[in-house]
Amino acid sequence: MKFRFLESCEYAHWDTFVAESPQGSIFSTSVFLNALRAQYRIAVFYNDEGIIAGIVLAKNLLGAYANPLFAKYLGILLPPERENTKYIYNLAREHKLIYALIENLSLYRSFDYTFHPNFTNWLPFYWAGYRQETRYTYCFPDISDIRVILDNVHSRVRRNLRKAERHNVSFCSKIDPPSFYAINRLTFERQGGKPPFSFKALKCLYRELKQKEQIHLLGVRNKADKLVAVAGVVNDEKCSYLLFNGMDHRLSDVGANTKLIIETLAYCNKLAPMFDFEGSMIRGIESFYQSFGATQTPYFAIYRPTLRVTAKRYGVKIYKKLKYGR
Repeated sequence: MKFRFLESCEYAHWDTFVAESPQGSIFSTSVFLNALRAQYRIAVFYNDEGIIAGIVLAKNLLGAYANPLFAKYLGILLPPERENTKYIYNLAREHKLIYALIENLSLYRSFDYTFHPNFTNWLPFYWAGYRQETRYTYCFPDISDIRVILDNVHSRVRRNLRKAERHNVSFCSKIDPPSFYAINRLTFERQGGKPPFSFKALKCLYRELKQKEQIHLLGVRNKADKLVAVAGVVNDEKCSYLLFNGMDHRLSDVGANTKLIIETLAYCNKLAPMFDFEGSMIRGIESFYQSFGATQTPYFAIYRPTLRVTAKRYGVKIYKKLKYGR
């Protein structure tokens, strides 16, 4: 087993490994990271069979080794468990691979990544002096039958769907990037700020991923044919992820965003079997996603507690406290 960084000409092999790994997602692929124009390197362990573990070491806009904007899950990717092998041996192999990667990441003192929900073993990081914060998203393991989902939604979802029907709210599966951005930015402006991303960044992401049909800009219109709410989804073969969601709060509430989420789920069941809301820790947003009946799913934010990282994380918490009151 040997450690090294991949050359860009080898990224196709990495993307194949991402597709096979239980922790793999579109966010760890070179295609997605290139569409973000992210700065990144890919560290792997390999043997005669190829890549057996790895991690994307990407930088955020501040130049720190942390998730870039839009890259929800990064962290360590492991191979599938060996079939017909005892749990204790699979776990021992997992420990060995994780700890070996950690030992080779000692120079990256600003390490601060959110890991995929299928990464459940942070114990080697604990032994190495790292810290973790548990966060939550909401996931549907199977969205093949929208009727099953509707049977398990909160009563307010049904009320909002009836309201949307009374007001002739209609779904549109093809929203152009300028119209999409115009509505999505209104959500941030309502909160007194600007979007954390530019239209140029959205247009670049859309252009690159649309070639592979891995991004979808969806929306709903009111009876006056005015765009009311939008949702942006990215997907791989395993799962669709809600990357954007916004609405025009200047218009009256006609159940548009609820209608949009249900239609988005119905649309995405043709793309991948699973759906991830990319849940928020903000109470108001969390309660909205939770109302659709998806499973609350924990995932880890694992970081190295250096002075720089600790100060950054504390600053983000203060900002959210001032902005959202929590």
